[in-house]
Amino acid sequence: MKKGVDNPNEIDEDMGVKTVSVQFNTLRLRAGAAHPQGRQTSPTGAVFTPRHTFLENTPMKYPVLIPLIFSCFSPLGVWGAASQPSPDSFERMLDAIAIVESSGKADAIGDSGRAVGLFQLWDIYVQDCNRIAKTNYTSADRYCPKKSREMVRIVLRHYGKDIPFDKWAVIHISPSKRRDYERPAAKEYLAKVRKAMK
Repeated sequence: MKKGVDNPNEIDEDMGVKTVSVQFNTLRLRAGAAHPQGRQTSPTGAVFTPRHTFLENTPMKYPVLIPLIFSCFSPLGVWGAASQPSPDSFERMLDAIAIVESSGKADAIGDSGRAVGLFQLWDIYVQDCNRIAKTNYTSADRYCPKKSREMVRIVLRHYGKDIPFDKWAVIHISPSKRRDYERPAAKEYLAKVRKAMK
């Protein structure tokens, strides 16, 4: 009988070991046959002796599971991902942004009429929100406290995936420059929002 190299699902009757192919992401490994002295040989003939092996006392009637835990994470990984806010913290930030932008006035108008409502939204902000969430908000919705808040919530969550939560407020003034939160204008805006949150 063949030794399981051509067909990874065949059993090597002589050694009693099933050759297994494991594919995880772009990494492909193949477990070889057991050596009589406890060593193992790869399909290419290379011999290695593991310090600890579970193959010695394990019946080889079933596929061997090879855990590759280190491959489970993206470049960001679990620990490298941007922080996610609690619902309470996020809503407090939205309240603070509304205070900074309009002093909490839903009928406020600024920037020569281009920014309106509680959050001083521009038309382009509404368009971006609709693009992100496939929604149908209108320019008139900027005057509605509930709908304007929904739009800001959508936009901040979308662009906040790659920056810390305590910097999310800068997204409101310029999503494209959100990563440059150390620039003077961004630092000044963040300071105002933080003060309003206290």
